[in-house]
Amino acid sequence: MIISIVNKIKDFISFQDIGSGAKQAQNFGKRTGYGFEFEADYKPSNSLRILTNYAYQKSEDDQANSDVGEAPNHQFYLRAEWKPQKNWLISPQLNWVGKQKRSPSDTRAKALSSYTTVDLTIRQMNVVDNLDISFSVHNFFDKSIFEPSEAEGLVNDFPMAGRSMYGEITYNF
Repeated sequence: MIISIVNKIKDFISFQDIGSGAKQAQNFGKRTGYGFEFEADYKPSNSLRILTNYAYQKSEDDQANSDVGEAPNHQFYLRAEWKPQKNWLISPQLNWVGKQKRSPSDTRAKALSSYTTVDLTIRQMNVVDNLDISFSVHNFFDKSIFEPSEAEGLVNDFPMAGRSMYGEITYNF
């Protein structure tokens, strides 16, 4: 499946320099964004399913005629769902996020590097009638990840979660 999107924003809230290095939020910006997303779902056997997704997006400041930054242009994921036995599911997932440019007003010119994370979920269905349990690890290899911030006081931008573990119990009635 392919989805294509175009959006326009008028009176975007942005920070305008008001002198003496001070900035004030004002409705003055105009942006145009466009992109597309491609998704595929393939089941080569009854016990294996492969899902993948690629997304591209770009947003431009119409007044400055430049990329607004602060978001990746490219993202990709690949997930497998393997059922080694009837009530078990093992699902590894690879996530890749492309480099992220900074906004034109950010004095730190260097873009944030791309990064890759791996997630893993193990699920047992019908442990007892209608009860499922699962365990997930996100960012399995504890990759140090940052998202861009225009606030120069955040030297390393916004830190994202390191390795995180989740448990879930679901009862269907």
